[in-house]
Amino acid sequence: MAAGPFFLATLVLQPSEHGSAQSQSAKRAQRAEAKQAFLDIPRKPLAHEHKAFDDARHCPECHVGYSRPIDDNKCLNCHDHKNLRARIRAGEGFHSSSQVKGRRCASCHRDNEGRSYNIMGWSALRGGERGFDHQLAGWPLTGRHAKAVCKDCHPNRNRGGRRTFLGESKDCSRCHEPRDRFVLTPPQCSNCHGSGR
Repeated sequence: MAAGPFFLATLVLQPSEHGSAQSQSAKRAQRAEAKQAFLDIPRKPLAHEHKAFDDARHCPECHVGYSRPIDDNKCLNCHDHKNLRARIRAGEGFHSSSQVKGRRCASCHRDNEGRSYNIMGWSALRGGERGFDHQLAGWPLTGRHAKAVCKDCHPNRNRGGRRTFLGESKDCSRCHEPRDRFVLTPPQCSNCHGSGR
């Protein structure tokens, strides 16, 4: 008789364990099917900067699993963006402006457009690189600065060789030599030159 309840308990548990095993197997099959469907999507190569990741095993490093959405946190965790996340949280710079705030990284920085595609995002902005409104970055260009060529103030390049625009120094002496007797320590250029911009 003692074996009877044990036997019944075993019978009762087996179907749920079996169902759980079937459920897990079905989930694995669904994930495998979804992964294959994602990998079968026709696409161009990744941009030059991301070419090392242009292999199926690297997809989840940017994508949410093997699905189309890109995880913005993965962008900010991976890239050398000179504290971009902190600047966004502090409401500083272009990426916290009304034109960008709340948008997904991939809405401007698209990939899968080919090796020569400029992933910097200029094509997503009205005016592009040359027509960029510096007011949006909190650094309006006035006076002679309004006529400056981008590369004069933005000499740095990323690992892919493209010009970068984040985290430039606002120190006037970076470009300008103190030329007169009114040099202050530290320099207060804006005392005589308005905004200094």
